[in-house]
Amino acid sequence: AITVLIGAGASASIPVPTESGILYPIHFSAKKLDHSSLSTILSAPRRPDPNALDYSGRTAMYVAATEGYGPNGVCDAIAIGKCLSALGAWGGQMLVPESRLK
Repeated sequence: AITVLIGAGASASIPVPTESGILYPIHFSAKKLDHSSLSTILSAPRRPDPNALDYSGRTAMYVAATEGYGPNGVCDAIAIGKCLSALGAWGGQMLVPESRLK
C-alpha cells in the first residue's frame, strides 16, 4: 500500500494525529519494524525528515529500537537491524541534538 501511495505522489511527511499525539508515517513503519516501507518512504521524492520527532520527541530510529515489534507481536532483532540500517542510510539518528527539542 505504501508503494502505491508514494508512487501516486502522496507525501510521507504529513503528520498523523493519534490519540497520543502526532506521529509520522516513518514512526508507524518503525514501530512495526517494516524496513521495506521505511525504505520506500525515505526514498520518495517528497520524503520526510528521517529525524522527525513524534509527540514524545522520539525519532523513528529510537522508536524502532525501543518499541519495535514484528508481525507476530514479538521483538525481532533481525528486523530491528534492518530498520536501523534503512533509517541510518538516509541520515536517521537515534537521538537528535537537544536544541531541536526546544
